[in-house]
Amino acid sequence: MSGLSFSGKTTLAKKLTEPLNAQLLSYDLDIWTHHKPTLPKDISKLEEWEIIEAKARQYIAKLLKQGKNVIYDDLSVEQRDRELLRKTAKKYNSSSLVIFMNTPASVAIARQKKNDKSKERGLTSENNMQLVMSQLQTPRHDESAVIVNPDDMLEEIVSRIKSSTPAY
Repeated sequence: MSGLSFSGKTTLAKKLTEPLNAQLLSYDLDIWTHHKPTLPKDISKLEEWEIIEAKARQYIAKLLKQGKNVIYDDLSVEQRDRELLRKTAKKYNSSSLVIFMNTPASVAIARQKKNDKSKERGLTSENNMQLVMSQLQTPRHDESAVIVNPDDMLEEIVSRIKSSTPAY
């Protein structure tokens, strides 16, 4: 999964697990919350992120080794992040596919502001949101991406994913 915070990645990822027979691995819920408390207190945010992303790729590798399909719910906004995930998949003779949430920044920001009031999910600061927007690199043609727009129907998305992935 790739896209801005509040672009709909988690919502879609949850809906895709059953039709794609895939296991969902969430950076926020499964990786960060588990590993954040184990990190040294004196490291930078970048070092923290790099360590936790490496842990995520280890989990993904373990699942792929077991022959499972995996949906990794993370920002994956930069091409280098997606490339590391592709390399992990390739190492275990698995294909990879970027599911890019093509949600306009204005929609994501409106969702963030609504969440700031409802607190239905974790809070994302305005600074973090601006940082993610500045880092966002839309998938290149050679990244084998399925582009998902906010009003796309689930059945259509599943069909596009299955036709884009040799595993199906």
